[in-house]
Amino acid sequence: MTESNFKLASRTTIAILALVVIGLVLIVVSLWLTEGFWSQLCSQLSTALLVGGIWTGVYEWFMRKDFINVNREQAKEILDRIKLAQGEESIGLYEVYDDSNDFNYSSLLLQSRQLTILLNDGRTWISTHSEDIKKRLRDREKSTTFLVLHPEAKMLEVMAIKVDSTPANLRAKIAESVKMLRNLSDSDSNVEILGHHLFNPQSMFIGDSIAVVTPYYAARGRRTVPLFRFGDSGDHSYYRKLMEDLHDLKNDAVDISDYERE
Repeated sequence: MTESNFKLASRTTIAILALVVIGLVLIVVSLWLTEGFWSQLCSQLSTALLVGGIWTGVYEWFMRKDFINVNREQAKEILDRIKLAQGEESIGLYEVYDDSNDFNYSSLLLQSRQLTILLNDGRTWISTHSEDIKKRLRDREKSTTFLVLHPEAKMLEVMAIKVDSTPANLRAKIAESVKMLRNLSDSDSNVEILGHHLFNPQSMFIGDSIAVVTPYYAARGRRTVPLFRFGDSGDHSYYRKLMEDLHDLKNDAVDISDYERE
């Protein structure tokens, strides 16, 4: 409690006690006078002062109790937010979008000198961002790696069930993605198109110092997914772990830049 709050509480308590004491004194006076105008006046005043004092005391008690409870809740909320902020800072979480479609990939695509992108079949995302991808792939100073599911990956069978499709349709989408990337690039483009046989728990976009992640739901169907943007905040940052993860995945992947639809 601050000094000003303490003074205010002390004054309120003294005022309540004064009302009660004066009320009791007036009761004694009214009994001593026994009857007459002054006796009735003292009796009525004593009743009013006692009721007012007691009512003020009860009200003050409940108000302070509520005030204390509110302060405790606010303090807990502040501490929780501090802990969350510390956690966000330690892993380098900079931004969160509740809808991944609201994120603008242009800066990541056009400014990152090195960029690694992990997708499932990749067709929709590549088509949506084809103009920025084309500008990037025509820039010789930038290197780009696309990692998608291998056309022969067993994961395609599971994914087909999840998205209500077939492995053949998913292979066709992968072939379309490879074809689009070939058309968007030229002979001088520094681009890799790799396929892997493992499982994608999320889409990832790893630039020079920024990582963008969109998780996948476990159940069937398509729903809006959130997006998380991480920065390189140090050795323990999530960015570094994601970068290492994709580096290791590249070692398990093979070139599919010549893959065509069957």
